[in-house]
Amino acid sequence: MDEEHLLSRPLDWQLPAWSALTEALSKDHLAHGLLVYGQQGVGKLHFAKALGQFLLCAQPQNGQACGQCNGCLLNKAGTHPDLILVQPEETGKAIKVDQVRELNHFVSQTSQMSGKKVVIIEPADAMNINSSNALLKTLEEPSGDTHLILVVDSLSSLMATIRSRCQYYEIASPTREQAYRFLKNEYPDREDIDVLVNISEQGPFYAKEMIEQGKLEWRSILSQGLLDVCSGKSTIEVAESWKTIDTLEAFHWLDNWLRDMIVLVMTNDLSRVKNADLSELMHVIQARRVDPRYLHRYREVIAEMEEATIKSHPNKQLVYDRLLIDWNKMLGNL
Repeated sequence: MDEEHLLSRPLDWQLPAWSALTEALSKDHLAHGLLVYGQQGVGKLHFAKALGQFLLCAQPQNGQACGQCNGCLLNKAGTHPDLILVQPEETGKAIKVDQVRELNHFVSQTSQMSGKKVVIIEPADAMNINSSNALLKTLEEPSGDTHLILVVDSLSSLMATIRSRCQYYEIASPTREQAYRFLKNEYPDREDIDVLVNISEQGPFYAKEMIEQGKLEWRSILSQGLLDVCSGKSTIEVAESWKTIDTLEAFHWLDNWLRDMIVLVMTNDLSRVKNADLSELMHVIQARRVDPRYLHRYREVIAEMEEATIKSHPNKQLVYDRLLIDWNKMLGNL
């Protein structure tokens, strides 16, 4: 059965937040607005779905959804009429004000199952100013027994007026062992679980995303491109080979590698870097004796380009060519 049509259960590392939440519910202290936050990849949406299903369960058992009542059966089928998930219509885009107005209309209606209603907004920081303002009134004056679950990586990414109307629940990062066990259970035949735990920074759901959305292939193409430029290949040619890669994902990887390179230059210890599987790329930095100040400056360039890309969506080929020219300069090739 497809994962989307199974009941979600809180995972090992999510149990502290789950316990705090169920205790608040047992004391009738659970707010209408709930803010679930934590590092990327720790399973915040999974947790929010588990919570929504629990809140809609008619006969919870041991602090979790029973899996047998009519509400649970509808959730298993993905057809519960009192649970909606609001996400951007396109990945990386904003949650539009019209989507929030539809959400508000849903909240204003009577529950179809004569119980609670649940709205999950993910990622909540994808709401722009207009969308956020449209949500405020619903948070201030929720209709009936309704819970709005907002999911974000960082609290600071939301308007203060929204944060002030919510209870906070932080999802802690898993231990390395917990992340490894989760991924090994998901992908028993993969032999690179250690690498996945490292490069996802113990965010196992981000590791899943990398596998299932082809992001590991992007990572390989990016790292090989940097090596090719070091070997004399033209930046234009390499930039062309990167054209299928999402620009923001490229910025993420490049910044991640630069942090490792700084650690390597400062310590000369490859075991301390997260991307140790890219040893050839890391050794280039060692061999060229790159000044850490140049690495820090290149990180600043990437941050500036990322901000500009989010605002104006410049030509991808030009962005990558500029990145590669600056990479070449940093290595002393120009």
